[in-house]
Amino acid sequence: MNRSSIASLAASLIALLAALPTLAAEPPYASAEQARQALSILQSSAPPSEKAVACKRLAVYGGPEAVPALANLLSDPQLASWARIPLEVIPGPEADLALRQALSRLNGNLLAGVINSIGVRQDALAVDPLILHLQDPNTEVANAAAIALGRIASTPAVAALEAALASTPSALRSSVAEALILAAESALDQQQPGQASRLFHTVRQANVPLQRQLEATRGAILAQPASGLPLLLDTLRNPLHPAFAMGLRTARELPGQPVTEALAAELYRLPDDRQSLLLLALADRRDDAVAPAILGAVNRGSTPLRLAAISTLERQGSADAIPALLQAGVDPQPDVAQAAQSALTRLPGDAIDRALAARLPQASGPTRLLLVSLAGQRRIAEAVPELLQSAQSDNPQLRRQAIQALGEASTAAHVGPLADLLLAAPSEEELEDLETALDTACDRISDKAGATAPLLSRLANAEPEGRAALLRILGTTATPGGLRAVHAHLAHPDESVRDTAFRVLAAWRDPAAIPALVQVLRSPAQPVHQTLALRGAVRLLAQGNLAPAQRLPAYRDLLALAQRPDDRKLILSGLGSVPDPDAIPVVQPLLADPSIRTEAESALLSIATHLTSSAPAQAEALAKQLKASSTDASIRDQAARVLERLDQYGDYITAWQFAGAYTLFAGEGGSLFAREFPPERDDPSVQWQPLPAGTQAHRPWMMDLLATGTGPNRCAGYARTWVHSAVAQPAQVELGADDGHKLWCNGEPVSQANRGGAAVPGEFKTIVSLRQGWNLLLLKITQDTGPWEFCLRLRTSTGERLEGLKISAAPPESASH
Repeated sequence: MNRSSIASLAASLIALLAALPTLAAEPPYASAEQARQALSILQSSAPPSEKAVACKRLAVYGGPEAVPALANLLSDPQLASWARIPLEVIPGPEADLALRQALSRLNGNLLAGVINSIGVRQDALAVDPLILHLQDPNTEVANAAAIALGRIASTPAVAALEAALASTPSALRSSVAEALILAAESALDQQQPGQASRLFHTVRQANVPLQRQLEATRGAILAQPASGLPLLLDTLRNPLHPAFAMGLRTARELPGQPVTEALAAELYRLPDDRQSLLLLALADRRDDAVAPAILGAVNRGSTPLRLAAISTLERQGSADAIPALLQAGVDPQPDVAQAAQSALTRLPGDAIDRALAARLPQASGPTRLLLVSLAGQRRIAEAVPELLQSAQSDNPQLRRQAIQALGEASTAAHVGPLADLLLAAPSEEELEDLETALDTACDRISDKAGATAPLLSRLANAEPEGRAALLRILGTTATPGGLRAVHAHLAHPDESVRDTAFRVLAAWRDPAAIPALVQVLRSPAQPVHQTLALRGAVRLLAQGNLAPAQRLPAYRDLLALAQRPDDRKLILSGLGSVPDPDAIPVVQPLLADPSIRTEAESALLSIATHLTSSAPAQAEALAKQLKASSTDASIRDQAARVLERLDQYGDYITAWQFAGAYTLFAGEGGSLFAREFPPERDDPSVQWQPLPAGTQAHRPWMMDLLATGTGPNRCAGYARTWVHSAVAQPAQVELGADDGHKLWCNGEPVSQANRGGAAVPGEFKTIVSLRQGWNLLLLKITQDTGPWEFCLRLRTSTGERLEGLKISAAPPESASH
C-alpha cells in the first residue's frame, strides 16, 4: 500500500470519526442491533474508512458471529489492524481459531500483527506454529513470535524460548529475553516464585543486552526477597549507572524491615555521589526502620547525604526530627548548619513550636543560641520567658540574639517586661537594641492599646534616655493615650526629651495629632520644631483620612500661622488635593502674593481637576479663570485640558463607589435581578470601593464595572453616589445600562429593567424628587456576558442641563440614608 493511499484512508477516517458521536453519547440501542449494523457494513462495499469504524463498534458489541467477516480483513493491508482490535477481545474459541488459521496464509507485517494478537489472547493452542515462526527469516515476525510465546507462558512455550535464548541470532535475542521475563512475571502472578526466579536468572546469565539483564535482575530480586537482598546490594554497588538506577527502583519495591536496615547500612559504603540518591529511595519505603535511617544520616556521612536527609525531614515535617536537626544546626560544616537551621525555621505547625520552646530551659551553648534565634524567627510566644532570661545573660552574643528574638515573639503581655529591660539597659548600644526590639514588637502587635498601657505606666520613673525611647515607641502604637503622653512631654524640663516628643508628634501616624501640631505652631517653639510640626500636619492632612469639611479648617489655621513663603508653598501642596469647592476661596486670596502665586495657581488647578466629577460647574469656572489669567504657560495648558475633559464628560456623574460582584451559587433558586443582595439592605458589612472613571478614552462618561477587576459572567454589582441640591426640586434621570438595572433615589425605587444589551445613553428616563441637601442614588447592574457598564446624568424635568449640583462618591457627613 503506497503512502498516498494510507494518507487518504487516514484523512477519510478522521473526518468520519469526527462526524460520528462517541459511543458513550449514542442512543441506547440494543447491543445486538449495534453489532448487526456494524457487521452489515463489513459485508458491504462501504469504503475502508466506514469499515474501520464498524470494527471499532464490533470491539464493543461484537460476538462470535462477527469473526468470519473480521477474519477476511486480516489480509487487507488497510483494515487488518482495525480487524484485529475486535478479534483480540471477542470471547470464545472462534476468534482464537481465526487468528491461528491466518498464520498459514499471511506473511510480513500482516503476519506479525496476527501473532501479536495471538499473544494478547494468550492462545496456548498456537504455541507449536509460533515456535516454528521463531525461525522466520523476517525479523519482525520472529520477534513477534517470541513475545507472544512469553505472554502465553505455557511449559512448551517457555522451553522453546529457553532453547532459543542460547542459539538464536543476536537480532532476536533481546526479544527472546523479554519474552522469558514476561513468562517469569506470569509465574510470579501464579504464585510460582521458584519458576520465576529460575527464568530471571537464566536471562541474567545470558548474553543479552544490558537493559534485559537489569530487568531480569530486578525480577530475580523481587521473586525471592530473602535471597534477593544480596543481589540488590550488588546492583547498588555496580559501577554502571543504569545498574545503580535499576537498584534504586528495586530498593523502593523490595519489602521488609531487614531490607531497610541493610540499605541504611549500605548508605555509608557507597560513593558520596550515590549516598543521597539511595537515601531518597529509602525515604519512599514504608516500615519502622526508615525514620531512624534518615535521622541517623543527618549527622553522619557525606555532605550531600546529610543535606538530602535534612531536606527529607523538612518535607516530612515531624517533631521527631528536632533533636537531629538541632545537632546539625550547630555543625561546623556551614552548608549543613544552614540547611538544618532553615529546615527548623520552616517546619510547620504549633507542635514544632511547643517542642522547640520545651527544649530551651535545658539548652546551653550554641544550641541555646540556635533555639533563641528560632524562637524569634518562628515567633514562639511560649519561649518569651526564656528569651527574657537570655536577654540578661553574661554572653553578649546570646544576649543580643535574645533581644532581637523578643521583638519578633513578644505579645502585648510581654511589652512591660521588655520595657523594664530597656529602662535597665547597661549601655547605650544595648538600649538601642532593646528599643528596636520593643518597637518591632509594638508595630507587629495588633492590640495597640494593650501594648501602650505598660509603656505609659513606666514613663514617670524613666530616666531621660529611657523616657525618650518610650516616647518613640508610643509613636509606633499611636493610640490616643500615647498621643496625650507625647503632647504632655512637649513641656518636659529635659531638652532631649522635649525634642524627642516634638519629633514623635510630627511623625504621628494618625490625624488625631493635627490639633496638637497646630498648637505647636501657635506656641513660641524652636524654629526646627515649628518646621517639623508644619510638615507633620500637612502630611497627615494629605493622607485623605479626613473628610474635606474637616481638612479645610485645619488648612486655614495653618495658612494663618505660616509666615514664610516656603511654609505656605508646603501648605498649598496639600490644599490642592482637597476635592471640595470650599477649598477655592481658601486658596484664591494667595494669588495676590507674588512669592507664592505659581504654587497657588497650581493648587487651584489641582482642585479643579479633582472637581471635574463631583462639581463640574465649579471646576469649569476655575479652569477658565486659570486659563485666562495665569502667567504660567504650563498651568494655562493644563487648565485647557481640564476644560476639554469637562467637555467630554458633559454633565454625567462619574464619582461613584462600587460593591460586588454578587453571584448565585449552584442550586440556588431565583434570579440575579430579583435577588436582594446586601447593598440593597444597607448592610454595614458591605465593602465599598471607588469606581474608576474615564477608563474609556472615547467615552469617559461611561462607568465600566469590569474596571474594578470583578465581574464574572452572570453576576450583579452596585454603584452609589450622593447628589447635593441647594433646593428641593424635580430632576430627570437619564440612564443607560448594560445589562439589567434597578435604581433607587433616597431608598425609593424609581427605575428598573430586566434586559440585556448595550448601554445606550439616556435610554431610560424617569423623574425623581431631589430633596434639599444630599440625596443618595443606588444603582444595581446585572451582568450576563460581555461589557458591564452604565452612564447616568441628572437634568431638569424638561431635559436641560441642571446647574448647581454637587456630587460626592463618599458618604458626606450630612447625608441621610
